[in-house]
Amino acid sequence: MEKEEPKTEETPTPKAEKNQSLQDLQKSIITKDKQIESLKSASGTFKEDITRLNANLEHAVKSYRQMVVKAHPGIPEELITGKSVEEIDTSLATAKKIVDRVKKSLEAEVPENVPVGAPTRSSNNAQNLSPREKIQYAMGGSC
Repeated sequence: MEKEEPKTEETPTPKAEKNQSLQDLQKSIITKDKQIESLKSASGTFKEDITRLNANLEHAVKSYRQMVVKAHPGIPEELITGKSVEEIDTSLATAKKIVDRVKKSLEAEVPENVPVGAPTRSSNNAQNLSPREKIQYAMGGSC
């Protein structure tokens, strides 16, 4: 059997191991704190970007609505609503249906044969009436 040679390296004492472990944990904490700060600043940047993009989107939707209103002058502006392009398109389709229904109902109420020009004269000619009949006719009485 071979003899074990004494180790030249000293085995660390439990206290030294604890100190090394504590130092490693402190370094790890510092690294994690730096990562947290980095993530917080990136998060703030993302929030600013989201706010800016939301404002741009809101402006774009308002511009789109204005274009839709101008493109459809026969549809009341109040019927075209929405906070997104899809909502505006949906309200436009609904508004078109409403306007078509109203037009059809109004067309149904108008008589088809409306005479063009001045109405025809009645056959009652004032020249053929006596003075008394003319007065009576003028006061609303019938002859």
